[in-house]
Amino acid sequence: GFVNVNGDEVIKVKYNNVNPFSNGVTSVSEQNAWFVIDKNGKKVSNNSFEELGCFSEGRAPYRENSRYGYIDENGNKIVEPHHDYAMPHSEGIARVKHGWMWGYVNINCETVTYFDFQEASDFKDGIAKVKKNNKWGFIDKTGKEIIPIKYTIINEFDENNLAKVKVGLNWGLVSKNGVEIVPPKYQTIEAFKGDYARVSIDDRYGFIDKTGKEIIACKYDDTEEIENGLVKVNEAGMWGYVST
Repeated sequence: GFVNVNGDEVIKVKYNNVNPFSNGVTSVSEQNAWFVIDKNGKKVSNNSFEELGCFSEGRAPYRENSRYGYIDENGNKIVEPHHDYAMPHSEGIARVKHGWMWGYVNINCETVTYFDFQEASDFKDGIAKVKKNNKWGFIDKTGKEIIPIKYTIINEFDENNLAKVKVGLNWGLVSKNGVEIVPPKYQTIEAFKGDYARVSIDDRYGFIDKTGKEIIACKYDDTEEIENGLVKVNEAGMWGYVST
C-alpha cells in the first residue's frame, strides 16, 4: 500500500507488489494479476496482466503469454507483446530483448539499434553503456559508437565526466564525448581529488591531471595527497616533497 508524507495510509496495504508512482499512476499486483491504479487506489481500467513494470514517460512494459509489450497510463495496450523482455523508457528510448540479445526501441517501439548487445543499460545524458563481443563501449540514440566498444571494463562517469576504462590489465580514461584522455597504460588510476588523480605503473606512484598529463612521474614507492602544489613522496624508504 501507500502512505502520505504524514505517515497516513492513503492506499490500503493489500497488494503483493507495488511500483513507484509516475504522473499519478502506478502498477500493482494482487492475487497474481497486475493492473494500474491512480493515487486514490482506484483502478484506471479493467485490464489486467501477467506482469507490469514501472511507468516512465507515459509507458510501462507488460507481459502476456511470456512476451512483452507496452501499455499507456490508462492501462491500454499500445504495443503488442512481441519482445522477449522489455524495460521502461529512459530519455525516449527503451532497451528490449530478442532471444539472448538486447537492442533499443523509441517511444513508438520503432527499432533504433540492432539486437546485437550482450548487455545494455538505460540512456543517460544521451548515451548508453553496452556490451558486444565481451567488450564495453557507449552508443548514442542512433546506435553510433561514441566510445568504441573495445574495453574490458568501463566504469561510470565521475563528476568530471571522465570514466576509467580497462584493456587487459591496464587502466585509462575516456571523456563523455568519446576522447581517450589517457590510453590504458596504468596499473591503477585512483579517483580524482581536486584536480589530480594518483596513478601507478609497476607499483610506482605518480599523479595525472584532468587532461591526462602526468604531472608527477610514476617513480615513487608511495605518496600522500597533493596539497598546495606539493606532495609528500617516498623513494627507497626516504620521504621528501616534490612540487606539481
